[in-house]
Amino acid sequence: MFKLNLQNKFIIAVSSLLIIVIFIGSFMVIRDKKKDLYKSLLENGLLFAQFTTREIFDNYWTYYSYEGDFEFEQFKKLTQSLINLNRNVIRLGVIDTHGYILFDSKELTEGKYRGEKRIPQDKNLLWLAAEAKLNHLETRLEDGERVIEIINPKIEDQGVHLLSVYYYISFREMDKKVRNITLIILVLAVGAFALGIFIAILLARYITHPLSKLNIAAKRMGKGDFDQEVEVKSSDEIGELCQVFNQMAKQVKTLTNTVVKSEKFRTLSKMSTILIHDLKTWASRLSFISQNMRSRIDNPQFMGESLDAIDDTLCRMERLATKLSSMSQKSEMKIEPNDLNMIVREAIEDLNIKSLKKVKLVEEYANLPEVLFDWFNMKKLIYNIALNGLESMPEGGKLMFKTRATEDEAIVEISDTGGGIPMEYIRRHLFKPFMTTKEKGMGLGLYFCKEVIDAHGGKIEVESQMDKGSTFTIKIPLRRLENGDRRDDKNE
Repeated sequence: MFKLNLQNKFIIAVSSLLIIVIFIGSFMVIRDKKKDLYKSLLENGLLFAQFTTREIFDNYWTYYSYEGDFEFEQFKKLTQSLINLNRNVIRLGVIDTHGYILFDSKELTEGKYRGEKRIPQDKNLLWLAAEAKLNHLETRLEDGERVIEIINPKIEDQGVHLLSVYYYISFREMDKKVRNITLIILVLAVGAFALGIFIAILLARYITHPLSKLNIAAKRMGKGDFDQEVEVKSSDEIGELCQVFNQMAKQVKTLTNTVVKSEKFRTLSKMSTILIHDLKTWASRLSFISQNMRSRIDNPQFMGESLDAIDDTLCRMERLATKLSSMSQKSEMKIEPNDLNMIVREAIEDLNIKSLKKVKLVEEYANLPEVLFDWFNMKKLIYNIALNGLESMPEGGKLMFKTRATEDEAIVEISDTGGGIPMEYIRRHLFKPFMTTKEKGMGLGLYFCKEVIDAHGGKIEVESQMDKGSTFTIKIPLRRLENGDRRDDKNE
């Protein structure tokens, strides 16, 4: 699914807002301009009718009275010159009170209509003429052209309505102006939109760039890297946010260092307590044996049991020394290319699993590239996990080793069919020091494993079901150098 970042969301939001604002603004400007043009067209038409009706009326009576060619030509020139005065007027004519057309400028070239009366095809003229007052309406001519129809009556001094003059005012010029205005507004709107998008991109970068840096720094802090500081370039709210983040990062770093030191102290204190307790127990045991050996040195059975007890005590002390030595050596790792399959086989040999009759050993090895790890510590890690698996199956079972690789990781899976580990224990205690489910364990084995895999940049995953067994999955990252060999970033 496509995911939009904050910058793109900001640009889309601003673009949408610009489209809405520009569309509404353009619509209102065009509407208002159209109203103004219509108002101007109508007012000019009405004024033209008022100023020309008298002249048309007087000349019409002259033409009608004499009915000569000269008079007709004069009236014809007059009407044409009046039409030319206003380019929006395309026709004018004379109509009597009964609605008969006495003259129409459209028919000037079609012959002389001296006294001939015709019923108009435009029925609007009939009731407009009957109103006997200056009046108008919007209509269409026979050819579909949209016009304003104006009629102005001629009233004698005695109040007698004799004739009316009608005018057709065309929308051609007005429509042409509206189209030109619309085109200009469209060009300006596109320009304004482009400018708005450009400004939105600049604003988005100005706003989101520091936020992106904050996001990256926060993610790094989430991974444990608390040495983060975001550059402050402004004094606005974003700049204040960066300052607050930097202060928070410093406080978190200080607090983390304090917690780490405190945790290390508690760990050391707990370890010392356990060590002192175990050493006292072993010392008491050896002291008891020593005191009794003087009086019972001639008792072979006692001597044998005493020697076995001394051997057991020495074995426990050596195990403790080995674990403490392993924990100290993990910080001196020699990470280099090694064969992961080979180290698994060596751990199996050290455990002498093949000699255990009650344990079924299953091995599945994949073709793996060379993997970067410390031989000694990684072998100890696999050994400890496998040993835990064996100890969880006192009555026997199956222990399985499987290796495989993905594009980014080399993987070792160690599975047993033992009693399993409670999920609550896995979630809260599994890899913590001095936490164990064994009666004689110290809880340092898996803690050591976790420290080793963390030092390699890998991870250990655990799946377990009670009374069915557990699977430990060890994942070691794979890296490549420019020559194509896989290497760990820490050793590049």
